[in-house]
Amino acid sequence: MKREPTAEQLDPLGALSGRLLTVGGALVAFGYSAVLTIRDSDEIDRPAFAISSLLVLAGACLALVFGSRTRQSPFSSRRHGFVIAASLVAFLLLAYSQWGRSDDDRQVWGAFSVGVVLLAIAPYRPWREILHGGVVASAFVALVTVAEFPALASDTPDLVLLCIALTPIIGMTIASAAFSRVIVASLDEWRVHVAEVSARLDAEARQAVARSVQQDRVTVLNRDVVPFLTDILRRDAIGGNDARRARQISDSVRRIMVAESERTWLDEFISGHRHLLGAPGDGVEVVCDSSRVADSMNVEQRAVLRALIAALLYDLPLQPGSLTVWLTTADDGYEGELDARLAPSGSRTRGHLTRYAAVFRAVFRDVRFEYRHSALTLKFSYGRR
Repeated sequence: MKREPTAEQLDPLGALSGRLLTVGGALVAFGYSAVLTIRDSDEIDRPAFAISSLLVLAGACLALVFGSRTRQSPFSSRRHGFVIAASLVAFLLLAYSQWGRSDDDRQVWGAFSVGVVLLAIAPYRPWREILHGGVVASAFVALVTVAEFPALASDTPDLVLLCIALTPIIGMTIASAAFSRVIVASLDEWRVHVAEVSARLDAEARQAVARSVQQDRVTVLNRDVVPFLTDILRRDAIGGNDARRARQISDSVRRIMVAESERTWLDEFISGHRHLLGAPGDGVEVVCDSSRVADSMNVEQRAVLRALIAALLYDLPLQPGSLTVWLTTADDGYEGELDARLAPSGSRTRGHLTRYAAVFRAVFRDVRFEYRHSALTLKFSYGRR
């Protein structure tokens, strides 16, 4: 799935933190409309259409609220279109419920609610799409308003009535699109900076790993090879067991060199936290990556996987020896699976993991998240396609 330039997909945790504003916007849109409709119900000629308008608006607000949940991310363009269409249908039903009334007796929440819905969508869709939705909504509201002019009993100039109807929609559309564009631009700038810093740190880390590998080889030489050669020089003769001992040392050095050369960034990260997972001799194999496809992850994917593993180790009740990361090749890229078992801890753990699943959906493909009976399974894919 191609990532879109939205705040939700570029900064899932930030969008999650701001979701309260989306929920608040939906509550304001529906609550304001419901209060005005109930208060001025005697001024509505067709109550059934007014009630239908509220129900349709409630559907639009519910689609916005539930569509912005982490389990449903990302917020798709189809869902965006449904929310806008439902809001406009609500506006049309409200207009028909009081068709022809003077402007002093009219309900005016229709355009305001459409504008609030457009504003609440800002973190979830690209700014151009928000702008296009606002243009469509403005054109629809203008068409309905102009169509009502012949039946409208009002002394207010038609142009003023049209401006009153369009102002909240146009104003909130511009605000929503501007917010989306500015946030995405700042996130892109931050991502470029992080990529540059990560590239420098990666080069430094490679040099440090090379020095570490060299030191390990020197240690092996000092521990096994040097004493062996010193013993031969001291005896000034080669015995029958020396050839066998030389082969053993050679095999040992070769195994160490091969193991070090096949280590990926994920192996390095796990080895730094081995004390939390079990000693190497305990038979705990955390990373199963025979094809070394962990190195095919980009900077963001590595950061997200690293953050989740760190959260499991330090913030969540991970059961010792239960964490395993499987990585393998696939027809269209690479596939991964993370399995872990946590101690029972209620809904707090699920909520914590759900946030990480939302971030995974932003940087990986085909993410499937499952947490049942304290068992966590997270599958994902990445790479070519």
